[in-house]
Amino acid sequence: MSEMMAPGHGYQPQLGSGIEWTPERVRLWIGGAVQLEARHTTAAAWGFWYELRMAEAFPDVTHWWFRDAWTGQVRISRPQGLQDATTVYGWMQFVDEVVPAMAWTLTEREPLILGTPMPPNALQPVNLPLRLGLARYVLAVLNDELAADEWYLISSLIKRDELAAAFPTTRDALRVVLPRPLTRLVTPAAEDLSSERLWRLDLIEAPLREALCRLQGLTPPAAAQTP
Repeated sequence: MSEMMAPGHGYQPQLGSGIEWTPERVRLWIGGAVQLEARHTTAAAWGFWYELRMAEAFPDVTHWWFRDAWTGQVRISRPQGLQDATTVYGWMQFVDEVVPAMAWTLTEREPLILGTPMPPNALQPVNLPLRLGLARYVLAVLNDELAADEWYLISSLIKRDELAAAFPTTRDALRVVLPRPLTRLVTPAAEDLSSERLWRLDLIEAPLREALCRLQGLTPPAAAQTP
């Protein structure tokens, strides 16, 4: 089967890309033209995206992207210091050594809050798969699962069978083992007080599946019926 990449976000007329939802059919726009069309059974646009029905409606699509298909290199440093009393920071650099590095941050909260920069010209809040991937790379460096200061490939593209993992429906899905308090990442102590912690993306308080819908301006059906 040949690979096919397609936008999984709602149709954007100014971009000529996305999925146009109507009560009976969905149309997949790429490059300003409808490439595929299919019937669906979702009662509202919220249900179509919350249930990730794009995979079912368009089975020929092997990889999905959301507002941006950015793919490139990134390298991540270990913690460099404290931004404030509860926030550690390090550096993240995209593409190559010429592009200036930007700070990633991890803040001591319940759950932890992880903030990452985005690649140049790719600041798309709906691109949650890339944001999640970058955050997981930071955590992997902190846990020594990845070597710091090495270049790694990362992509906005999500395989059709990995959509559910890219957009978990509960906050409990995002867990990591890290020290308590986080300042031990900067000033290690002999005693290991690491434990499993919940974490979330900066500015994203809802589970990622819900955030995917809300960032596109969609409203849950129940909320829409509230006077």
